[in-house]
Formats: sequence, C-alpha cells, structure tokens
Amino acid sequence: MQFLYLLVVLGTFVVALLQLSKESRARRISHILFWCAGVCVIAFFYNVQERFFQNQLVEQIRDKFRENAQNTEMVFKKARDGHFYVDLLFNGVRVKCLVDTGASDTILSRKDARRLGINLDALDYTKEYQTANGKINAAPVLFDDVCINRYCIPSLSVSVSVLENSGTSLVGMSFLKHFDFVVRRDTLFLFRKGS
Repeated sequence: MQFLYLLVVLGTFVVALLQLSKESRARRISHILFWCAGVCVIAFFYNVQERFFQNQLVEQIRDKFRENAQNTEMVFKKARDGHFYVDLLFNGVRVKCLVDTGASDTILSRKDARRLGINLDALDYTKEYQTANGKINAAPVLFDDVCINRYCIPSLSVSVSVLENSGTSLVGMSFLKHFDFVVRRDTLFLFRKGS
C-alpha cells in the first residue's frame, strides 16, 4: 500500500515537471531531489531512533527486574487464539487460566471449581461483575494458596461464576498485582514483586 502511494506521488511530480520549460525543469528537479533526500534521511533516523529506544526501554525494564529478582522471570508465549494462558495451582490442583489484565478478580469456571472439589450449591453468588456480555454473578471463595511455578500467593480470594458454560477460568489483577509484567510482541514476562 505504501509503495502504491509512493508511485502516485512520483507520478504527480513527473506530470508537473513535464509541464515546465527545460530551464525551470532542471532547477525544480534539483530542488525536489534535495527535499526528497532530506525527508528520506529524517524518516530513516526517526524509524531507527524509535526502534532503538523501544528496544532499549524493554531491556532496561528487564534488567531492572533481573537486578532485583534473581531467576524470578517467568515467560509465557501467546497461544494461537491470540491470548496468554498460565497454569495456576489452587491448593495443589492445576488449572489452566486465561490471563486477563482487564479483569479485576480471578474467576473460576464452574467446571474448574468442581475439579477443585468446591460444592457449587453451597456457594453464595453475591458478587456482581460487569462483562462485555452483561452482568454476571459469582461467589467468593478463599484459597489457602494459589501458585504459579514456585511462587505462591497465600489467602487469595477468587470468584466462581454462576454461569454453567462460563468457559475458561480467568486470572485477573487480584492475582497479577503480586507480579510485575511486560508484554513484548507475542511473549508475556512475569516477575515476582519483592523477590
């Protein structure tokens, strides 16, 4: 698309130049070439500078975390569906969760809650959440610990969705706030705070 745009601009210049006399044409061509070279140099340096500072910023962030936390980096690749997934251990039972930085709480699907041995009929579905699909209710459940790799968050409250077909469990900011994280292209880096 950019190449087509460039051809249209060049074509316009060529037509304009053909309308001029030979003397003014040579002078105009030299002016146009001078300005085109200047624009190309500025665009090149702007692009190089942007890439340099973007990479430098990410490296500075990673270096900062590495200094403060030895071997605490966890790396997750984006799945085919464009989302990040992590395996959390709820009281020792592994649950695959979708990372949702826009969710305030961590939400368990009913299917995963059953796997964890939670009696769904005994829960009190008093928490209300506003989602893209409207309001839903959920029940708060307190876990002794919720772990990712070797890092455990003690006494974490999560919610169990009232919807039977609630899909994948979500890990939200109630869990993620205990970590610093950086997304770089298709990779999520998690760093345990205070390690």
